[in-house]
Amino acid sequence: MEPRYLVASVLLLVLFLGPDFGEAQTLRSYRNRNGVRLSGDSGSRGRLEVSSVDAWFTATPGKPSWSPVCDSPSFSDNDALVMCRMLNYTYGRKYYSPLIAYRKNETCYLKAGPCDSRGPFVGIECSHTLFETTNPPPPSPPSPPPAPPAVSNSIRFYGPYMNQYTRAVGEVEPNLADYGNGLGSFYGRFEVQVIVNGSSVWAPLCGLPDGVPEYDLFQLGNIACSQLLDWPKPFDGGVAIVFPQVSFVPFNIPDAAVNPGDFDPDKVAAWVAAVSPVGSALSIQDLDIKITLEPCESGTLFAVACMAYGERRRS
Repeated sequence: MEPRYLVASVLLLVLFLGPDFGEAQTLRSYRNRNGVRLSGDSGSRGRLEVSSVDAWFTATPGKPSWSPVCDSPSFSDNDALVMCRMLNYTYGRKYYSPLIAYRKNETCYLKAGPCDSRGPFVGIECSHTLFETTNPPPPSPPSPPPAPPAVSNSIRFYGPYMNQYTRAVGEVEPNLADYGNGLGSFYGRFEVQVIVNGSSVWAPLCGLPDGVPEYDLFQLGNIACSQLLDWPKPFDGGVAIVFPQVSFVPFNIPDAAVNPGDFDPDKVAAWVAAVSPVGSALSIQDLDIKITLEPCESGTLFAVACMAYGERRRS
């Protein structure tokens, strides 16, 4: 073979067997794309987290918020594949490691499975090529400890019936209602159980002072509604989504009861005000609260509607 033909043949062979540079440029490894990201671990493995600007998902309307996804048998390798393809991978499967599945001080808004705010969370592994090894199954979860008393036992709600998840012990008293602002017809009020002079009493939850950030209002409503509905309920079912709708117009505390059935401040044993409603508390009692024997300094009671939807079921 002539040298020039030999060189040409070698070049063709190299181009045929060599890398496809155009394809290589498309095989990028993403850890954050299309509202999906991988957190913890490294490379194409990590805790699945999703983002949304929807009001029920984020504490600050319009601002994207990230949340891990609670794991359950209903989240399969096929679901992991869908998430991986959103990250520009071809293949995907579930992945487990303690670093990914459990994390302290994490807020989980998507309760697809029976988990609390600490996990277990979904982990996924993505790839541009077929997996060569079998993914080992996660260890069997330990037996759950005895359930503590439900936090809903120490809070009660006065308000209108909204749906089958409404847990109201009564309606809003006539002298508190302001139907023009939805107070009593849509929004209700809370009372929490506290200890005063060695005795357990029910104390109305005070409204926050004027001018507090909207985020504080949302956080207080979120904690109160979650406590009322035992959300999330560890190792069990319960409602799937809890979203508080807080009224910017609180209930004004009347001076006295005028008619039977009115709210009577003279019969209230104590009042509770949240000093700092921001945090990951599971109950109002876990917050920094101020208990007084005199009516709320704000002169108001906190007004909120607890919207609950769906139901989580164990697989």
